[in-house]
Amino acid sequence: MFVGATFASARQEGAAAAGPSATVRPAAAAPTGAGWIGGPVPRNTPIPAWPELLARGARMLWLQAGGAGQEPVKTSWSDAHWDYRHRLLAPIKVSDGWSPDRTDCLCTVVMNVEPEREEEFNEWYDTEHTEYIGNVPGVVSASRFRFVDGEPRYIAIYQVTGPEILMSPEYASATETPWTFRVRRSMRDVSRIVYRRMS
Repeated sequence: MFVGATFASARQEGAAAAGPSATVRPAAAAPTGAGWIGGPVPRNTPIPAWPELLARGARMLWLQAGGAGQEPVKTSWSDAHWDYRHRLLAPIKVSDGWSPDRTDCLCTVVMNVEPEREEEFNEWYDTEHTEYIGNVPGVVSASRFRFVDGEPRYIAIYQVTGPEILMSPEYASATETPWTFRVRRSMRDVSRIVYRRMS
Protein backbone atom coordinates (compact mmCIF):
# COMPACT_ATOMS: atom_id res chain seq x y z
CA MET A 1 0.00 0.00 0.00
CA PHE A 2 1.34 3.41 -0.98
CA VAL A 3 -0.38 6.67 -0.17
CA GLY A 4 0.77 10.18 -0.99
CA ALA A 5 -0.62 12.76 1.43
CA THR A 6 -0.31 16.54 1.48
CA PHE A 7 -1.36 18.72 4.41
CA ALA A 8 -1.83 22.49 4.15
CA SER A 9 -2.77 25.36 6.45
CA ALA A 10 -4.44 28.60 5.41
CA ARG A 11 -2.76 30.40 8.31
CA GLN A 12 -0.16 29.45 10.86
CA GLU A 13 -1.58 28.45 14.26
CA GLY A 14 1.37 26.49 15.68
CA ALA A 15 3.45 23.59 14.46
CA ALA A 16 1.23 20.99 16.11
CA ALA A 17 -1.82 22.21 14.17
CA ALA A 18 -0.40 22.86 10.71
CA GLY A 19 2.63 20.61 10.60
CA PRO A 20 6.24 20.75 11.75
CA SER A 21 7.91 23.29 9.47
CA ALA A 22 11.24 23.02 11.28
CA THR A 23 11.85 19.42 10.25
CA VAL A 24 10.74 19.36 6.61
CA ARG A 25 11.97 20.45 3.19
CA PRO A 26 10.02 22.60 0.67
CA ALA A 27 8.22 20.71 -2.07
CA ALA A 28 8.87 21.43 -5.73
CA ALA A 29 5.21 21.87 -6.66
CA ALA A 30 1.67 22.01 -5.35
CA PRO A 31 0.11 18.62 -4.55
CA THR A 32 -2.23 16.52 -6.65
CA GLY A 33 -4.72 13.80 -5.82
CA ALA A 34 -7.96 13.55 -3.86
CA GLY A 35 -8.35 16.67 -1.73
CA TRP A 36 -10.03 17.58 1.55
CA ILE A 37 -10.55 20.84 3.45
CA GLY A 38 -11.28 21.20 7.15
CA GLY A 39 -10.36 22.73 10.46
CA PRO A 40 -9.26 21.94 14.02
CA VAL A 41 -11.70 20.30 16.44
CA PRO A 42 -10.45 19.52 19.97
CA ARG A 43 -11.48 16.19 21.44
CA ASN A 44 -14.92 16.07 23.09
CA THR A 45 -16.07 19.35 21.58
CA PRO A 46 -19.00 19.74 19.14
CA ILE A 47 -18.09 19.86 15.47
CA PRO A 48 -19.39 23.21 14.15
CA ALA A 49 -20.89 23.98 10.76
CA TRP A 50 -18.25 24.01 8.03
CA PRO A 51 -18.01 27.82 7.64
CA GLU A 52 -17.31 28.16 11.37
CA LEU A 53 -14.89 25.24 11.31
CA LEU A 54 -12.89 26.75 8.45
CA ALA A 55 -12.88 30.14 10.17
CA ARG A 56 -10.90 28.55 13.01
CA GLY A 57 -8.01 28.07 10.58
CA ALA A 58 -8.60 26.19 7.35
CA ARG A 59 -6.46 23.14 6.62
CA MET A 60 -6.15 21.28 3.33
CA LEU A 61 -5.21 17.66 2.76
CA TRP A 62 -4.45 15.64 -0.36
CA LEU A 63 -4.07 11.85 -0.60
CA GLN A 64 -2.72 9.68 -3.40
CA ALA A 65 -2.91 5.87 -3.27
CA GLY A 66 -1.27 3.07 -5.25
CA GLY A 67 1.27 0.27 -4.99
CA ALA A 68 1.32 -2.44 -2.34
CA GLY A 69 3.02 -3.58 0.87
CA GLN A 70 4.39 -1.44 3.70
CA GLU A 71 5.92 1.32 1.58
CA PRO A 72 6.35 4.79 3.13
CA VAL A 73 3.59 7.36 2.71
CA LYS A 74 4.54 10.75 1.27
CA THR A 75 3.11 13.69 3.24
CA SER A 76 3.52 17.44 3.18
CA TRP A 77 2.31 20.61 4.89
CA SER A 78 2.25 24.22 3.79
CA ASP A 79 2.76 27.40 5.75
CA ALA A 80 0.49 30.46 5.57
CA HIS A 81 1.85 31.23 2.08
CA TRP A 82 1.04 27.73 0.74
CA ASP A 83 4.69 26.70 0.69
CA TYR A 84 4.17 22.93 0.48
CA ARG A 85 6.54 20.72 2.48
CA HIS A 86 6.96 16.96 2.59
CA ARG A 87 7.68 14.17 5.08
CA LEU A 88 7.41 10.39 4.94
CA LEU A 89 5.09 8.15 6.96
CA ALA A 90 5.70 4.48 7.66
CA PRO A 91 2.48 2.43 7.95
CA ILE A 92 1.92 0.88 11.38
CA LYS A 93 -1.60 -0.50 11.09
CA VAL A 94 -3.69 0.06 7.96
CA SER A 95 -7.32 -1.04 7.62
CA ASP A 96 -8.12 -3.61 4.95
CA GLY A 97 -9.25 -1.93 1.76
CA TRP A 98 -8.13 1.52 2.87
CA SER A 99 -8.47 4.00 0.01
CA PRO A 100 -8.75 7.82 -0.15
CA ASP A 101 -11.82 7.38 -2.36
CA ARG A 102 -13.94 5.48 0.17
CA THR A 103 -15.40 8.45 2.06
CA ASP A 104 -16.06 12.17 1.80
CA CYS A 105 -15.09 12.89 5.42
CA LEU A 106 -12.08 12.00 7.55
CA CYS A 107 -10.35 12.94 10.79
CA THR A 108 -6.59 13.07 11.37
CA VAL A 109 -4.96 13.03 14.80
CA VAL A 110 -1.27 13.93 15.06
CA MET A 111 0.62 13.34 18.32
CA ASN A 112 3.79 12.61 20.25
CA VAL A 113 4.15 10.36 23.30
CA GLU A 114 6.48 10.34 26.28
CA PRO A 115 9.37 7.97 25.43
CA GLU A 116 9.01 5.92 28.61
CA ARG A 117 5.33 5.24 27.76
CA GLU A 118 5.78 4.59 24.03
CA GLU A 119 5.60 0.79 24.25
CA GLU A 120 2.28 0.86 26.07
CA PHE A 121 1.04 3.63 23.76
CA ASN A 122 1.62 1.49 20.67
CA GLU A 123 0.12 -1.60 22.30
CA TRP A 124 -2.99 0.37 23.28
CA TYR A 125 -3.34 1.95 19.83
CA ASP A 126 -2.95 -1.32 17.93
CA THR A 127 -4.88 -3.72 20.18
CA GLU A 128 -7.67 -1.49 21.50
CA HIS A 129 -7.99 2.01 20.10
CA THR A 130 -8.02 1.44 16.33
CA GLU A 131 -10.00 -1.78 16.81
CA TYR A 132 -12.70 -0.09 18.86
CA ILE A 133 -12.94 2.94 16.59
CA GLY A 134 -12.96 0.75 13.47
CA ASN A 135 -16.05 -1.07 14.80
CA VAL A 136 -18.09 2.12 15.35
CA PRO A 137 -21.02 2.38 12.90
CA GLY A 138 -20.12 4.92 10.23
CA VAL A 139 -16.35 4.49 10.59
CA VAL A 140 -15.07 3.11 7.29
CA SER A 141 -11.41 2.70 8.28
CA ALA A 142 -9.05 3.42 11.16
CA SER A 143 -5.35 3.48 10.24
CA ARG A 144 -2.17 4.81 11.84
CA PHE A 145 1.31 5.72 10.69
CA ARG A 146 4.68 6.78 12.10
CA PHE A 147 6.62 9.73 10.71
CA VAL A 148 9.95 8.46 9.42
CA ASP A 149 11.80 11.41 10.96
CA GLY A 150 11.15 14.69 12.74
CA GLU A 151 8.31 15.74 15.04
CA PRO A 152 5.51 14.97 15.67
CA ARG A 153 6.02 11.21 15.43
CA TYR A 154 2.56 9.67 14.94
CA ILE A 155 -0.62 10.24 12.92
CA ALA A 156 -3.95 8.39 12.81
CA ILE A 157 -6.41 8.73 9.91
CA TYR A 158 -10.08 7.85 10.48
CA GLN A 159 -12.38 7.73 7.46
CA VAL A 160 -16.03 8.28 8.38
CA THR A 161 -19.31 8.63 6.50
CA GLY A 162 -19.90 12.07 8.04
CA PRO A 163 -18.69 14.36 10.85
CA GLU A 164 -21.65 13.38 13.03
CA ILE A 165 -20.04 9.94 13.49
CA LEU A 166 -17.26 11.56 15.54
CA MET A 167 -19.88 12.83 18.02
CA SER A 168 -21.98 9.66 18.24
CA PRO A 169 -22.50 7.76 21.53
CA GLU A 170 -20.83 4.72 19.97
CA TYR A 171 -17.73 6.73 19.08
CA ALA A 172 -17.58 8.21 22.57
CA SER A 173 -17.83 4.75 24.10
CA ALA A 174 -15.00 3.49 21.89
CA THR A 175 -12.69 6.37 22.80
CA GLU A 176 -13.39 6.79 26.52
CA THR A 177 -12.07 3.55 28.05
CA PRO A 178 -10.00 3.20 31.24
CA TRP A 179 -6.91 2.27 29.21
CA THR A 180 -7.47 5.27 26.95
CA PHE A 181 -7.65 7.63 29.93
CA ARG A 182 -4.35 6.26 31.26
CA VAL A 183 -2.49 6.44 27.95
CA ARG A 184 -3.74 9.95 27.12
CA ARG A 185 -1.81 11.31 30.09
CA SER A 186 1.41 10.44 28.23
CA MET A 187 0.38 11.98 24.88
CA ARG A 188 1.80 15.35 23.81
CA ASP A 189 1.40 17.84 20.91
CA VAL A 190 -2.01 16.45 19.92
CA SER A 191 -3.72 18.03 16.90
CA ARG A 192 -7.14 16.83 15.64
CA ILE A 193 -8.43 18.01 12.26
CA VAL A 194 -11.79 17.12 10.66
CA TYR A 195 -11.94 17.26 6.84
CA ARG A 196 -14.48 16.92 4.08
CA ARG A 197 -13.71 16.19 0.44
CA MET A 198 -13.25 19.20 -1.81
CA SER A 199 -15.54 19.24 -4.84
